[in-house]
Amino acid sequence: MALSAQAQATHGIKNRQPIDQAYEFFSSEYVWIWTMVRGGNPGTVVRHVWKRDGVTVFRRELRVGARRWSTNSHHRCPPGAWTVQVQAIDASVLAEVEFIVK
Repeated sequence: MALSAQAQATHGIKNRQPIDQAYEFFSSEYVWIWTMVRGGNPGTVVRHVWKRDGVTVFRRELRVGARRWSTNSHHRCPPGAWTVQVQAIDASVLAEVEFIVK
């Protein structure tokens, strides 16, 4: 099975699941990116690449623990149009999430 992922922006994580699906946030709160990775092996690495107005501002490497694995990262973001890409170690994009911070 090839490596694949789905992702969504959320206000938080509970029991390893997103509590909601969100597209707008305020700069006073954290944005969480929840990701479900499929087809990985223990030790596989994926990256969350956080971009504001097209410019990379934050990266987080996340280790996969099984063939089906949920993971997340969070960041308090200043206002702007944001995109978070879930990338494989070779920088191929597995998933992408867009949201606005006011």
